[in-house]
Amino acid sequence: MKNFKFIIILFIAFLFSCNIADNDKKLYNERTAEFVNFINFYRSDILKKEQIISTEHLLKSRQYDDIWQIINLDSLKTIKLTNLDIEKLSEYNFKNIEIITEKELERISYNLELQKKFFKENSGYFTFSQPYFSEDNQYILLYISYTCGNRCGNSSIQLFKKEKKSWVLIQNYAEGIS
Repeated sequence: MKNFKFIIILFIAFLFSCNIADNDKKLYNERTAEFVNFINFYRSDILKKEQIISTEHLLKSRQYDDIWQIINLDSLKTIKLTNLDIEKLSEYNFKNIEIITEKELERISYNLELQKKFFKENSGYFTFSQPYFSEDNQYILLYISYTCGNRCGNSSIQLFKKEKKSWVLIQNYAEGIS
């Protein structure tokens, strides 16, 4: 009888852990879909561009953990943010976003003629960090960088809030221009 109770307890624990894993996966999928929607919105409504070029790999947000913590402490005390761990933009369905690989960027960066040609034809490219979402998916915080040449570009950490079906820029942090 003791073994039977033990087996029942293990089975219930297993079901409970599966439910947590399913909920985590569902939340991850919702946030991934929301990130895809955000990037498409950012391209069309914020940048007002038909097409943009972006690097394939997202910057690891962990590189900016100190900044995220400062922002959390100073400005977002009521918003708990969670990192969405996405590796490559190329794995998702983005509208009118051309992905440039690290290999291609490296090839361009070491050849002045290729650089001139690339920036003349494309004006530049974007790099996004992995996004941080609020628990309710109403806020997104991420680093966005735009490179328009060797000594040309800008970057900032941006906080957006979802209002109805669009995103509103709430705050720019750590803005840089070159």
